[in-house]
Amino acid sequence: MKIYFDVYAIQITKENIPQIIEATAPFGWTLHYDLQDNFEFHAEDGEDTIMYLKLFREDPTEIATFVTEPYDFSNPDIRLTDELDPKLGIFRKFEKI
Repeated sequence: MKIYFDVYAIQITKENIPQIIEATAPFGWTLHYDLQDNFEFHAEDGEDTIMYLKLFREDPTEIATFVTEPYDFSNPDIRLTDELDPKLGIFRKFEKI
């Protein structure tokens, strides 16, 4: 059996951390300290931080995973599209070119 999911992402900034926290709070997620710590840690090294959201195609109400990590947005092999995620409405579709 194959499992299909779409990947969405958002670049974490000091300005959008409150927006992410507000959007995820109704689901019981408490991301404040994780987001803030992750952002500050990577910013010290001059890196951007991206947060990924994986949504199952068969059940868009179930989230596969949330993960944050440093990322180099100058990579020409990937892009964030204008398509927003159907769950939270703040993540953009992540595509490999």
